Amino acid sequence: FRSNQSINGITFKVGSNYLPVENKFNHEISFENLIRNIDLRFSNSDSKNIRNNSLLTDYFLFNSGHNFKSSITYSIVRDSRDLQYIFNKGYYMRFSNEISMFSNNKFIKSSFDYSKGYKLNKNVIFNLNFKMGLINSISNDLIHPMDKFQLGGSNDIKGWLNSGMGPKQMNMNLGGNYFHAIGLNAFTNLPFLKNSEESNFKLHFFTNIGKLTNKI
Repeated sequence: FRSNQSINGITFKVGSNYLPVENKFNHEISFENLIRNIDLRFSNSDSKNIRNNSLLTDYFLFNSGHNFKSSITYSIVRDSRDLQYIFNKGYYMRFSNEISMFSNNKFIKSSFDYSKGYKLNKNVIFNLNFKMGLINSISNDLIHPMDKFQLGGSNDIKGWLNSGMGPKQMNMNLGGNYFHAIGLNAFTNLPFLKNSEESNFKLHFFTNIGKLTNKI
């Protein structure tokens, strides 16, 4: 058994484009119209047991096929970092609200992302990352799998596979209605290199805390 997912559509975006050195808020409004498809593929042995497999029928079969989504998203961003990745100072903040009212899956989805950089000395840099999200249905329909949050991977919870956290059915990631992730990263220069401050190679120490769930 496997699932193939595809997305086709069009998105219109308008927003401001201040640079980090200007230290101003950027605003963005987007209008998105998508057709999503979940195509379930079964082997001969799987197809004989579809009706007896409650884990499959209660979620994947219900959401299989084509689904139309139309939503409006407003985001506010402030970025004062001196660098995009291993930054010595400044912070990055993004708050986003998405509302879907014009399709079968009606929901409100909010997410918040924050990163802060500290330079302890010329050899040690700390980065603090925090992100969270919540999606609530505003109709009797279930939230579509492609609208749910995913968690896991190098961008949030290191040590996990991409989208590897949270509820699963038949070894497939379901996603969640709520998540939070906290990460503390320390970057140090290589002690055995001359002019290591100018090198792009760093020692990286990190710790992560995170959760993805459908129960709030």
